[in-house]
Amino acid sequence: MGLQPRVVFFLEHAIQDASKTRNGDRRVISKQILYVEIDPDGQARHLHYAPYLDYRPLAEGEPGIEDILDRPECSWISRDLEMKAQSHAIETVVPEHLAEVRDPKIALIDKTEAAVKDRLTKEINHWDHRAEQLKLQEQSGKVNAKLNSDEARKRADNLQARLQKRLADLALERQISPPPRYIGRNAGYSHWADRPNVGFTSNKYPTRNRYPSVRGPAEYNNER
Repeated sequence: MGLQPRVVFFLEHAIQDASKTRNGDRRVISKQILYVEIDPDGQARHLHYAPYLDYRPLAEGEPGIEDILDRPECSWISRDLEMKAQSHAIETVVPEHLAEVRDPKIALIDKTEAAVKDRLTKEINHWDHRAEQLKLQEQSGKVNAKLNSDEARKRADNLQARLQKRLADLALERQISPPPRYIGRNAGYSHWADRPNVGFTSNKYPTRNRYPSVRGPAEYNNER
């Protein structure tokens, strides 16, 4: 029953557009927790489920974190693994997330933009025409007490400004991209050779330099 440790990293990834929040930051439109697993051969793969659900905490009397990480088969675990996991996510997983968010979002923006143009252009044309009608009436001495040509023209101008503002907002929403940085996390679980699905869930990670420098413990899996 051989022991085959594997490390799983939790990577929080976000997609943003060019719209600004009240704080001046770009608006986040999607967030995902990504799981990247690395095996002793250095091969990384994306896990499409929540792997921590397959584990249980270490029981009393079972080897502790230090004991597990001190074993020869865990000697490959180092700080470099975090960068490897992030690189794999950036190259393979992030493009999937981006396409998953961008394609339907762009389709919705196209539909919204067409509807906004249609509705506001009709209203602008209406008030443009109304302003001209009222102006001609005023020139012939027929003054409308409730609405004059200047007021009708002002409504048309306000609607034109609204149209331009809405189109500018939609243009910002089209600028969909991942942020320039990624927040890496990892959570740790460990399998013992004859105790499958055993994990440690401590919030502290061992401070030795040979262990990954991340916010959380490292994760291992037993492969028979």
